[in-house]
Amino acid sequence: MNSKIPMQFLPMYEESSETIYVNENGYDDMVIMRMKTYDKYMLRQEIYQKLAAAEENFHSGKTADVEEALQEMRQKYHV
Repeated sequence: MNSKIPMQFLPMYEESSETIYVNENGYDDMVIMRMKTYDKYMLRQEIYQKLAAAEENFHSGKTADVEEALQEMRQKYHV
């Protein structure tokens, strides 16, 4: 498929806040989305990764007392 967005997609894209999925010969080829939508998606992915790491830490016993953790943060950031 041509690397430029085909002109017939532009009106549909401008009118919609939805992501547009383009396929060629029945196979997924391209996704078109607004930058704001992409930024939200990437933020969500980052949050999911951090939650997965936190869950892994919890299940492996890598936890800390909340009062101790807050005290360490207060000392580190002088608050």
